[in-house]
Amino acid sequence: MQRRIGLELLDDKEPFVRSEVIRLYGLRSTLLSDDRLLVLLYDKEQIVGGMAETALKARGLTPRQILLGKIMVSPDPKVRLTVIAQLDESMEIDPAIWLARLVEDKDAEIRLKAVEAIARRKVSGELKRRLQVISETDSSDAVRKSAEKILRSETTAAAANTLPPLPSRTEAKPASKPATIRAN
Repeated sequence: MQRRIGLELLDDKEPFVRSEVIRLYGLRSTLLSDDRLLVLLYDKEQIVGGMAETALKARGLTPRQILLGKIMVSPDPKVRLTVIAQLDESMEIDPAIWLARLVEDKDAEIRLKAVEAIARRKVSGELKRRLQVISETDSSDAVRKSAEKILRSETTAAAANTLPPLPSRTEAKPASKPATIRAN
């Protein structure tokens, strides 16, 4: 009960109270999620956003991860969409983790762009399973079709890799009989 009361204070009107809650629970990821801390980075009071960033750093997130996470929870879909381009630029970030989150975004355009970004990469089994679910259940027809297309192309590529090689030209020709010359 006490924990719930403490976390409810994250919505308190006083910035000092919100920042103290972050200070108290910031290292307890089971009570205060990374996602909730990322949202608090947008708090209108700098003390709250700064405390949330400090807690995320203390949890081991890099500045790059914090920045990408902040962009991903932005209330503006256009801002969230920029994550995909940033994933292509970064060598230190595993794009699969971020794309897996973006395919679940509430905005259909972001989900579609995330699915298209997945198509440009080799994907893990977990991401393929998510694509399968998306192809069956997404509310956007374009997102479903894009996921289906990727899954079909993955299946086709896998089948092509397992087929035996075609015979070479010399193997394909039947053995010919030696020519005989007849004199009539």
